[in-house]
Amino acid sequence: MQKSILRLEGYDMGKIQQMQSLQVYIPPAHIPYSEKYRGLKLMEHQSEMKEAKEKLVILDAPTSSGKTLAMLVRLIECGGNGLFLYPTNELITDQANAIKDLLEKMNISSVVLPSNGILSTELSSEDVVIFVATGESLEGIARTKGEALREFFTIDNTMIMLSNIDVLTLIFKERYRGRHILPELLYREWILAIDEFHMYSGIALANLLYLTWILRNKFSQIMVSSATHHDGLELLKRMFEHRVITPTVLTEGGRDTRQIRHPCHLHITEHDFYGGVESIYEAVMELNPEHRDPVLAIVDSVASSEVLADMLEEQGLKVGRVSGFVPKECREREGDVVVGTRAIEVGIDFDMNKIVFEAKDAHTFIQRLGRVARYHDNEGVEGTAKAFVHPDSMRLLRENLREETPINELGDVLIKSMPELKTYSSLASSKYGALLLAGLLYHIAQLKKGKTWGELKKELLNRIYNEMFRPPFLKEEAIRELEKLLKPRLLKTVYEGGARGDIMSVKAYIEKYRTYMNVDILELVRADVDFNRDVAVKAWRMNERLKAYNCNMKLRRIDYIEVNRIHWSARGKLMKIISEKLNGKLAYLTLRRPDWRFSYVECQGRYLVLGLDALIQCYVEEEGSG
Repeated sequence: MQKSILRLEGYDMGKIQQMQSLQVYIPPAHIPYSEKYRGLKLMEHQSEMKEAKEKLVILDAPTSSGKTLAMLVRLIECGGNGLFLYPTNELITDQANAIKDLLEKMNISSVVLPSNGILSTELSSEDVVIFVATGESLEGIARTKGEALREFFTIDNTMIMLSNIDVLTLIFKERYRGRHILPELLYREWILAIDEFHMYSGIALANLLYLTWILRNKFSQIMVSSATHHDGLELLKRMFEHRVITPTVLTEGGRDTRQIRHPCHLHITEHDFYGGVESIYEAVMELNPEHRDPVLAIVDSVASSEVLADMLEEQGLKVGRVSGFVPKECREREGDVVVGTRAIEVGIDFDMNKIVFEAKDAHTFIQRLGRVARYHDNEGVEGTAKAFVHPDSMRLLRENLREETPINELGDVLIKSMPELKTYSSLASSKYGALLLAGLLYHIAQLKKGKTWGELKKELLNRIYNEMFRPPFLKEEAIRELEKLLKPRLLKTVYEGGARGDIMSVKAYIEKYRTYMNVDILELVRADVDFNRDVAVKAWRMNERLKAYNCNMKLRRIDYIEVNRIHWSARGKLMKIISEKLNGKLAYLTLRRPDWRFSYVECQGRYLVLGLDALIQCYVEEEGSG
């Protein structure tokens, strides 16, 4: 096995060991029962959801409170087709099986498709078809993904389509080969269910809001679930008549309540996020000294997750890995330790009661803590969580947290004490949001061939001004500003971009798993790469980042990367690959460190933000926010 190269600067193990953690007891959580429905006992918020008639229903509920069942019973009660959107493919796969199990408990037969890469249309005996529609699942069903989707839409059964904002955007933009997929989708009426809404931000959030508005007449109802506060919910409320459902959470239960969480002992320690994974490693070993109690470990960086997993394996532990560097068929959720990243912090249920995680913000803290101590009908279990936070957050947490804090109060304290994960929801109301809307409508405006740029621009603006396409939160002032911003190259860049922004990856051979995967080029510089067979990744290391030099670009201006205007820290063939991949990409040069979630590179004391993230950074600085 190749060993990872771990670089730690200024790490003092003695200092870490002497740090006093903040200890908090989180009592168990219970929710009152309400009624029986098709053989299942529903909790109060699930029953309220079943009866909700408003166009928009928002379920504001903590993790493990049965949000999936709540939305499913509403769908069954209405008797329609369901379009369920999830933020990650991992969660889609997990939820397909969970929905099938729930339907079975209600004596409703169903089948999950595609099965073994096959999409069968001979399904008359099944009540419901659960269709997993991701880029991966559509591969191999037909000659193109578009043909695979069109074949699915010909099925006569009641449908529950599980997908993501990426697939929905590509369908709407007619980007799949094989035309007329959108009319096939719109032929039916759907109930739209957006799960884990709190995971959307920036470009993805704006696209989600716009598509929800444009397609609103094909959605008989829109259900949204969120486990934490999200500014984007306020924009949704302005779009539709709505109801917000919040369950009653109790610390003591009885025969008429359901326990949703075990008690949990929370230990919080301050952490150097740029100092390596040694402290995370030590905490994992402390929780599982004899390899008896499985531990879940979640870190921010995919490279960090690989380094941590290698260190644990060197101690003889069986390690499951779930990250962007692990092929789907090689991901394991069982072992002495499971190591993962953001890919597993939402929705996915782990039968574990010990967790170690790092959290820069309140949202991440709540989500990662919610992965463990979930109730599985096993009495007498208590959870243990070790959280690593920034020193500034640690100081405020000491001031605001009580020794015993219920789970439904913990979120408010965390939001008060830690940085809030920015959603950039106001981007959707700006000229840059209007630009994203123009990108969605571009294919409609260009259906008639031979238009001049002036004619195309005029038609686009007319459509955006039209209330059929313009949501209530998008002001006419923003559209007037768009008129000055809109240029042919910029519009095409936005149209060709993904629902979440630009995908800047290269196909690489991962030696550990003997398979090819798409790897973000900004992460690729953290790898030991062998170019004897294409791009072969041998091992991962930390504290390496791609850097830019001799950048001949103006500060604070949207621009495009050109090969002869910039040099990269990578060498040889890797530099050539990076230059070719980034050439022509949208970019924005700034003096301010961008959001850690953005694609960016350091550039001699400045920062070059890449792809559609450049639009968010430009907006933030123009508005003087964030």
